[in-house]
Formats: sequence, C-alpha cells, structure tokens
Amino acid sequence: MAERFTPSDPCIQWRRLFSWEGYHELYEHDGNKSLATRHNTLKKQAIDEIWKQGGLEAVIRFVEVVEQPDWVGNTLAEIPDCNLDNDLLPKFLSVERTVQRNFIAGYIGASFQHSGWSWCDELNQSQWNEQQIVQFFHFLPATDEAWKHVEQLSPEIQTAYWEKVSPTFFADECDVNYATQRLLEVGRPFAAVECFGWTLQHHKETDVSLVIKALREALNSSEPIDSLDTYKVLDLLQMLQNSAECNEEELFRLEWAYLSVFQQHHKIVPKTLQKYLANAPEFFCQLIQMMYRSQNDKAEETTKEQEQMASIAVRLVATWPICPGMQGDGNFDSTVFTQWLKTVKEKCEESGHLEMALYTTGKLLAYAPQDADGLWIDRTIADALNQRDNTRLRQGFEMGIYNSRGAHWVDETGNTDKELAQRYRQKADDVEMAGVARLATTVKTIAKHYDQQAEFMGIQHKHADS
Repeated sequence: MAERFTPSDPCIQWRRLFSWEGYHELYEHDGNKSLATRHNTLKKQAIDEIWKQGGLEAVIRFVEVVEQPDWVGNTLAEIPDCNLDNDLLPKFLSVERTVQRNFIAGYIGASFQHSGWSWCDELNQSQWNEQQIVQFFHFLPATDEAWKHVEQLSPEIQTAYWEKVSPTFFADECDVNYATQRLLEVGRPFAAVECFGWTLQHHKETDVSLVIKALREALNSSEPIDSLDTYKVLDLLQMLQNSAECNEEELFRLEWAYLSVFQQHHKIVPKTLQKYLANAPEFFCQLIQMMYRSQNDKAEETTKEQEQMASIAVRLVATWPICPGMQGDGNFDSTVFTQWLKTVKEKCEESGHLEMALYTTGKLLAYAPQDADGLWIDRTIADALNQRDNTRLRQGFEMGIYNSRGAHWVDETGNTDKELAQRYRQKADDVEMAGVARLATTVKTIAKHYDQQAEFMGIQHKHADS
C-alpha cells in the first residue's frame, strides 16, 4: 500500500509534497475535492515549519533534495510576513545550478502573480549587474508590459534580453510583430519563425513582410539547426501561398530554398515551383541543365554546389511531378503545352540536353489529364507522344507510368498486376483506335510488363505454398 502523509520522518512527508508523486498520492487519498487548495495548504505548512526550524538556510537546503524546487520558491513567496526579496535578490539571479535557478524562478513568478508590476518596480535594482537584470526579466511573463519595461533599460540589456528570451512562453495577447522584429534585430530568425508559427495556430494577424524576412534570414542563420521547427516553416510557407501580399517571385525563391522541408513532410506542395514547371519552359530547361551534363561538353568534375543544385532539381521533378500545360485552376491548356514542348526542344538541343529533356518530359506526361471527349489522355499530348522523332519522350512516359504507381502493397498472388495489365491493354486499344499507333505500342509494352510481373508473382506464390 502506498505511504500516506503520516510517515515518522516529517522530512519524507515534506519532500513528497514537492513532487508529482506526492501530488497524485494526495489525489488518491482525498479525491479531486479542492485538490489544488489542499495541496497548497500542505506545502505552506511544510515550508513554514522548515522556516521556523532553521530559517532561510534550512529552506535552501530543502530545495536541494526536492523534485520540484520551483514549488518551494512559489510557496515561500506566498507565506505571509516572510519578505525575502533582499535576501534572495539579486543573489540567486547569478546562480548556475538548475535546481537553484528553478527555485528563484518559482519565487519571482509567485511574487509577480501576487503583486504585479508594482512589486517589480519597488525592487531596488541599482546594484544589480546586467546579467542579473536580464535573468530577472526572463523569469517574468513575456508580455507587452514586460517589453515596455525592458525598453526603459540600456541598449546592452535590451539586446541581452532578446538574445535569450524564449518565444515558447510569449503571452497570448502579446504583440508578436514587435517581438519578432526584435528577435530578428539580434539575429534570431529561427526564434522569429517559432513565434510566427505560434500566431498562425492562434489565428492572429501577422506582418507578411516580417514573415518573409524571417524565412530569408533563417537560411543563413548561425542558430543550432535543430532549433528550427520545420513544421512551422511549412505552415508559414502555406500562409504566404495564400496571401496576396507575397508576390510570386518572392514565393518562388522561398519554395526553392525550402524544398527539402516540403519533401520532409509532404503536407503542402510547392505550388509556385509546380506552376513554373508546368508553364515556364525556360525554368524546366534550367532544371535539366542542373540535373544532367551537356552532350556538348567534355566530362569535367562537378562542384559541390552544382551537385547540391542538381539534387534540388531532381527532387522537384521527381517528388512533385506535374504535366506541362496544367493551370492553377486544374484545367489543361493545350496551347501552353504545345509552345512549352517546342521551346524545351529548341533550347535543350542548343545546350546539348535534348535527350534527357525529352525523357524527363515523358515522365511528366504520365500525369496527363484525360481528353474532353473522354479519351484517357489529352489528344494534344497523345499526338506529341506519337510523333516519330519523340522516341525518348515515349520512353520517359513509360517510366513515368511505372513511377506513378508509387509505394504500394505487393499482391503475392499477382492479381493486382493482372488487373493493371488488362487496364493498360484497354488503354492501348483506345489510343490505337484514336490513330496514335506509336503511343499504343508503348502502352502495350506497359501492359506486357505487368503481365510478366503477375506471372512472376504467381510462380513465387505457388512455390511458397508448396
């Protein structure tokens, strides 16, 4: 049976009161009936007794042996006629040990909660050093009023305050735009991102220009990389995608810079990059030139920067494929597609990238929309795939079809592959009837591939059962 609050050694009783174990034990003993009040009463009785036995020195020794030293601090602050401000401050504002820091944080927090800013203003801080003043304000709630008080201090203290303050504890009603501006001034864009991410969760208005500035500066920040909350980065990028205040060029740069964040979470797609990929052939040609070496150039060693850029380009095309000619409203523009393909051919032939440009384009065409007349693929795209000189385009299309299947459950019986084979045989018949024989041949090859896969899985399944 769990020990109750009547042990022979009173110190055990007192220590347990300042632990979560003791708190829950009290709940089991007394039920939820005024639990907080009951718990506070018992804590005050314990600290009062320790104080009577040995004064402040005894209380400090007690702090060293409890699980929650901050509870000791805030309890001590609530004991009537026990004014210890001058005994504890600023002495304990310079301590390094976590236990003592938690204790004084509890004391300051409870004193402030009881008397507010009048208590702070009455403290004689004339002999406090810069570190002690900054630490004192860090233990207070991060509110607009706190920041007004900080503004009355020296520029050095203001800088030191903002260099260390945690945005996690900003008050609900604080001026976030002011706070993020100050965080950016002291070189803390990661903290500014954290702050803005919090405002989005609470549906507060944000300064779009400051969000853009924070995301830009975060790219070159010296802050520990693990302190950047990539989920909040993604939320901010989504907010900018939906904001009329962020121009497309700026959004393009940010989506490109944070492409790895999009890939990590797949929650949001880089819409602006997709739009450029589908409608700006010059951009696609630049990606191809990053991804592949030109046939016109002699083999040369690539730089680390070139390899990084190539990796980003591959990631964009492979992870967020979109059919050229697709518009933001979900409709397909055949005129845009035709001009897009013409431009890509011209520019990539000139640069020595035509083969890989056609192959990569073919992969994107695997995501082509159906035609308005019901054919499973748009006729403009089907005609392009059917052209005699577009062999590499058809090869890319075939690979794109395989890739578009994505991660999938492996049907050991082969039945799923049989169904796919039948589906593509029907598609091949459809396009053949539409007069695009070369495309029909490619689609028949896809059907044959799935037939072979089905046969292989069937054999494997048969052997496994025997």
